[in-house]
Amino acid sequence: MSRGYSLIELHDNGPNDPKAKRPWDFLNSEFVLWPLRVAAWASLAYTVYVLCKGFDFVQGDLRAIRYGGEALQWWIAWCCFAPVVVGLALAFGRLAYLSRLFVIPVLVGLMYFPMNYVWGFFTADVHHNMAIAYSKQGQWPAALENYRQVNKFNPYYMMAFYFKGNVYNDRWHMDKEEHPEWDDPPSVKRDDFERAEEAYKRVLDMAPNYVQMHHQLGLLLMKRGQYAKEHGDMVGYQKYYDQALMQFKLYENIDPVFAPNYHRMAQIHMDRQEVDKAIETLKNLIYAPKCRVSETLNKRSWIRETILSYQSYRHVEGRPFPVHLHEDAEGYTALGNAYFIKGEAKEAQDAYRRALELSPGHAMAQRNLNLLHEKVNQALQLKQTPEPKK
Repeated sequence: MSRGYSLIELHDNGPNDPKAKRPWDFLNSEFVLWPLRVAAWASLAYTVYVLCKGFDFVQGDLRAIRYGGEALQWWIAWCCFAPVVVGLALAFGRLAYLSRLFVIPVLVGLMYFPMNYVWGFFTADVHHNMAIAYSKQGQWPAALENYRQVNKFNPYYMMAFYFKGNVYNDRWHMDKEEHPEWDDPPSVKRDDFERAEEAYKRVLDMAPNYVQMHHQLGLLLMKRGQYAKEHGDMVGYQKYYDQALMQFKLYENIDPVFAPNYHRMAQIHMDRQEVDKAIETLKNLIYAPKCRVSETLNKRSWIRETILSYQSYRHVEGRPFPVHLHEDAEGYTALGNAYFIKGEAKEAQDAYRRALELSPGHAMAQRNLNLLHEKVNQALQLKQTPEPKK
């Protein structure tokens, strides 16, 4: 293709040769080819410049490197990168020179665009790691600027939006301000909750079933509800808590085994003094109704030991055969707390004791069990104390 002709076509077959009368032969003339070759070479030179400039940014300044091993890596990287890039540019430049078809230098010149696009994925990944590093240091403007660069070079990289939302969530400045450099709309003042919510919803627009995003957005809405409550906005408190519960439910529908999701839902119910709903939520965590198979299968021991052996089983009082549970010391402790608040001492005691069986050193379960016993003993003493004679 790059040569354009087979050897037989190079022979002169006379003026009546039909191939000599093709209308596009003018495009393959030297008069047209040479300008195209020059344009292809210019494109290759610019591509080399862009790649080397980007790689120089990735490598960093050699003078800032303090350790000899890192300096050695710097030189090795350049010694590998530069010959490959320059060598490929020379090879494609020679291809454009030798070609007898006008389409070849055109294709060589246009290679810059897909090359630059794919190179942007690599550059975006570097900016993403830099943004994470700045976030850990609490340098929010630097982190956000690097996330913007990620979105510029790879606009469909979901994790950049996810972590960008986390930056606003961690920063949590609730004064409404205008920051065009953070992609705020022109003349619009926003707080960090609004920015974080927008970033998280951008992820869900691209991947509606990205399950962790539902939980993260639920946490953000829950935090916003607590903020509203602290500032006396009870309407906002209820609204954001309702939205948070909806996100946690969406998570549960996709992944019914993630314990923190149940704990957050139970926390909302407890904060609203909906103790029965909190107990129901924690029971759904522990007794795992969405993970159970048919009792017809479960009651057969050979099936539990073979096909269903990926699940764990335990004998539960009142059940004729072992059942699958998602037992968790934190879950039993939270369930015990809910029963404690409701005034159901026996159920609370059973939950605390099971938590301690699973985790003997669980401080909260032990402390609350002791408090429960003290409360029960005080109630018994009061009951047994005779009333004073009148």
